[in-house]
Amino acid sequence: MNLQQVQARLEADGYRDFEKIERERNKYEVKALDPQGRRVEVKVDAHSGEILGVEVKRDKK
Repeated sequence: MNLQQVQARLEADGYRDFEKIERERNKYEVKALDPQGRRVEVKVDAHSGEILGVEVKRDKK
């Protein structure tokens, strides 16, 4: 999958406000807001587009 396909796949799942999409070997690391409005880092398989994990980030104060 390319960067645009990864973003489109995540948008279809309700993610928005993408801050960063970065490829690291066989996965993408994406910083965005999840459907609940939380700042998250999503790990996405670069080949299948499967979400491998989601980590909720704390807001910077």
